Amino acid sequence: MDIGSFTALYAGILGLVVNDVKRILAYSTISQLGYMLAAIGLGPIIGSVAVSLGMFHLVSHAIFKALLFMSAGAFLIAMMDLRDAKQMGGLWKRMPITTTAFFIGALALVAFPGTSGYFSKDPIIYASYNYFTSAPSFAHIWPFLFLMIGSLLTTLYTFRMFFLVATGKPRSVLAERAKDPPVLATIPLMILSLFALILGIWQVPFYKFVAPTLDGVAAAIRVPTAPVYISTLPAILLAIGFFVDLYIYGFEKWKTWDISKTWYYKLVKNKFYIDVLYTRIISERVILPLSAAFSGFENKYNSAVNDLGSDTVTLGSYFRNLQNGVLENYVAVLILAAIVIFIIVEIVELM
Repeated sequence: MDIGSFTALYAGILGLVVNDVKRILAYSTISQLGYMLAAIGLGPIIGSVAVSLGMFHLVSHAIFKALLFMSAGAFLIAMMDLRDAKQMGGLWKRMPITTTAFFIGALALVAFPGTSGYFSKDPIIYASYNYFTSAPSFAHIWPFLFLMIGSLLTTLYTFRMFFLVATGKPRSVLAERAKDPPVLATIPLMILSLFALILGIWQVPFYKFVAPTLDGVAAAIRVPTAPVYISTLPAILLAIGFFVDLYIYGFEKWKTWDISKTWYYKLVKNKFYIDVLYTRIISERVILPLSAAFSGFENKYNSAVNDLGSDTVTLGSYFRNLQNGVLENYVAVLILAAIVIFIIVEIVELM
């Protein structure tokens, strides 16, 4: 559970500094997978319904993330694979159907009330709060805090991406010439948009569909709840994230701000240098030398085994020559063996 909540937080932070639309969505996928893992980890507290929570968010996420990726794909096709959100802009006017579908997917991703994401993600947050209240301690509050902060970060990077892509004036020639794909290609977007909006009506039936396979007691299903001051926090954080993005990116204040040279931007942009730590230190200085050492040992061991086998074959060939059927040779060997045994016995007696 702690790993899941930390994953949701970590991927959310990385999504804030990426401009590639597909990479932003990829980080959001990792973040939402963190929510699913956190839900499964809550099983000891809330029972088998934890599996239902994780599975329902998996299904919900599959729908609205497919919607977002397909919309992003339409953007990329219309703009000749241009992925930089800062080179887009104004696509809501030029690609209204695709951008509207993209907006619906964004609402579901940030768990806007009434959307599928609201019914699948917020119960996981409530369950993490129940985990904290079940044994109030400093350690038990981390999953709840991580998931709440992850919810805010989801709103920040999602609407940052949306405002950069959809609003303002086109910031490239490709954006100026973009247009919606053919109607046949927009039909899947419309279907996914519909399910992203109404999937929540199947929340409890889905829980009951999954739970009997675990404990056989459908009546035991109970959707996690939380006090009002807790259950409204995700909506408050959503509103804060939306208006922050509206001010910075909706009104294009970001054009006058340059934080790319600050230490904290570089820290996040480089993924907290975890890749550097693993590649340059752990991998190159620890794993590769150990691998080379074990490989050398293995080669010498294999060579020794092969030499033992070849030496055994050679020795066997030598003794095979003694079995030639000549009686005089056998008698000579017996005499030599007797002499050797006699010498050994005499030496032992003298000692």
